[in-house]
This record gives sequence, structure tokens and C-alpha cells, in this order.
Amino acid sequence: MFTGGEDVATFTPTGQEDEEASQQETDYVNHVIFNENPGWLTFTSAFKDALQAKTGVFKWWWEEGDEEEEAFEGKSAEEFELAQQSGEVVSAEMVEVEGQEPAYNFVLKRRAEGRVVVDTVAPEDITVAKDTVWLPEVHLLRHPLASSCSRPDQRRHRRRFGQEAALLQHRARQRGAAGS
Repeated sequence: MFTGGEDVATFTPTGQEDEEASQQETDYVNHVIFNENPGWLTFTSAFKDALQAKTGVFKWWWEEGDEEEEAFEGKSAEEFELAQQSGEVVSAEMVEVEGQEPAYNFVLKRRAEGRVVVDTVAPEDITVAKDTVWLPEVHLLRHPLASSCSRPDQRRHRRRFGQEAALLQHRARQRGAAGS
């Protein structure tokens, strides 16, 4: 139903000059959700939680890429200079061969590109303020981040979660600012 259409989200242009940008934004969001993340499984898990526990929550975060080291041998001076621009040279040595230009052997450390991760939060992992009557008007929504997946129906490729996080909904912030 929600993933059966062409787009999971559509950005609407505010003027004619925004049409191309809004189409790019729509395409990018769909790519992130369905190509870089298992979008269909994420939506299915959230909808299943919503039907069974009456709480289906999505979360998203930026995950930094891993650092990688790559060894190069016999590279020219130009290639060595280009490599220095794309990462940190951990070790290098110049190899001179008689009658030829010097060659470089080196190890380059680079950080892989980061990415947006979209996932669901298990209903049993959600804590709300004691005075909460209706979830859309919650003052505080807290989700302790676990180090591993405890539910078999959730994705198993989670690599890290970080520290415990407290999430304030937009309306709660507005009420707090209005009450101050």
C-alpha cells in the first residue's frame, strides 16, 4: 500500500524554478530508502508493530563510513600526489630503479562515505512521559539505543547504535517554548 506507488515521498515544487530540484529530491529520498536501506522490510516492520502494538516508530541517523587502508606499489609521482589529496598517507617509500623514474609504494587511509540509515524502533523499547495520554501530544519520547538486535523480525545488519538518546517531538518543544 505505502510502498506500492511510484514514490515513498514526493517533494512538491513551490514554483517553476523548483521543479527539477523537487524531482531530484524525490528521487534521492526513494533511492536512500529503497536502495541504501531495505525500505520494504523497514516499512513492513513498522506497520506490523503499529497493527500489533499500536506503535510503529521510524528512526533515522547518519552513519559514518569505516576507515579503510589500501596499499599501492610502483606508482608514479603524479599518482602519489593525487593519492595524498584523496586520503591520509600512512607510510610511503620511494623506490629508485636505474634508468627509470622513481616509483612510490605507499599505504593510503581513507574513510568510506557515510550514509543515512532508516530503521524501526521496537515498541517495547519506547518510553514516554508519565503524563502521556495520546502519543502525538507526548512531552518526551525516549528510546534507549541497544547494542544488538533482540527481535528476529528486525534487520540484522545493524552495526552500531551509539549512546542513549532522548527525542523531543516538535509539538512538545513548541509547548515548552510557549510555556517559558
